[in-house]
Parts: sequence; structure tokens; C-alpha cells
Amino acid sequence: MIYSFLFNLIGVGLANLILFWSLGINIDLLDYFSVIFLISIVASIPAGVGLKEWAYIAYFAPLGISILGAVMVAILNRFLQGLVNLAALPIYLKSKK
Repeated sequence: MIYSFLFNLIGVGLANLILFWSLGINIDLLDYFSVIFLISIVASIPAGVGLKEWAYIAYFAPLGISILGAVMVAILNRFLQGLVNLAALPIYLKSKK
């Protein structure tokens, strides 16, 4: 449970916050952390591509974040997750021996 909390805080929460900051989007930290964990729950539903992006729009737009900015962060997040998965694949395959 502790590892899950740390992953969500650092791997999801901090990574997305840095993506917002890198695009010049400032957001209140309390608002951000209250929304990003809801999005991580929605994104874990196996409904395919698009649900996570919708959640970014639906939850961040009422906080004053532009739709374009929210979608850009969601797409960058997917891209970075893919890179991490590709980097971790050899480690996983080696451990299966």
C-alpha cells in the first residue's frame, strides 16, 4: 500500500505537475492534487484511449486550465509512460528467465 501511494504521489502526481509547469501552466497545488488522483482512478478503467484525455478536460477545465493545455499534458503523459514501459521491458524480460 505504501508503494502504491508513493508511486501515485511521485510517478503520477509529480510527473504531471512538472508537465503542466513545463508548458507554462500554473495551477494551485491543492486543486491539482485533488484532481489528479481522480484522473488516475478514471484512467485505470479499461475503456481505451480517450478516457484519460477526457478526464483531463473534464476535471482541469473548471479549474481554469485551457482545454488545449489539459490535452497536451495528457498526451505528453501517455508518451512518457510509453518510453518508461519500453525502457523497463528488457529488465522485465531478463527477470523472467
